[in-house]
Amino acid sequence: MNQSQVFDRFGGHWVGTIDFGLWYKAPGQKEYVNFKPGIQDGSHISASDVYALVAKENGVWIGTHEGGVNFYDFNTGRISFYHPDMGSIADAKTLYIRTLFVDSHSNLWLGTVDGLYQLNLIDGSAKKHISSPSSKLVLGYVYAINELSDGSLMRIFSCRILICVLQPLPVHLRWQCG
Repeated sequence: MNQSQVFDRFGGHWVGTIDFGLWYKAPGQKEYVNFKPGIQDGSHISASDVYALVAKENGVWIGTHEGGVNFYDFNTGRISFYHPDMGSIADAKTLYIRTLFVDSHSNLWLGTVDGLYQLNLIDGSAKKHISSPSSKLVLGYVYAINELSDGSLMRIFSCRILICVLQPLPVHLRWQCG
């Protein structure tokens, strides 16, 4: 079952599936190559269910169900398991990713069944977002993340909308229900 798909800057077609891994068709080719789950050797992904794909200039971010985040690097042609040290907030190797987004501030946002995570791709810092600074309430299931023209992020979860304002840093959260 096709769960997600994206075209990269070269015109390659990437398809994430449930149970059947990641599929890729290079431009001009007729056949797809299947990346199956396995060991971290550059040719495998970390889990068979691929829920999210994001193509960027240097590669493709791959969000898996119970395998965290993977990255296909265009320069090396290899897949790496991206497991940053997230301290006590989460085990990056077992996150149930539902959506991914890279914002204009070099943050990789992970929408999961357990809330919203922010990974800074420059300094490696990680943060789990809560509903408000005075609350320990965990934000629920994240379905989508998009950046608005003013630099804020729109996050859709459990039929509610949350706006994460990125200017000025640190991120401030506010509820907006409709």
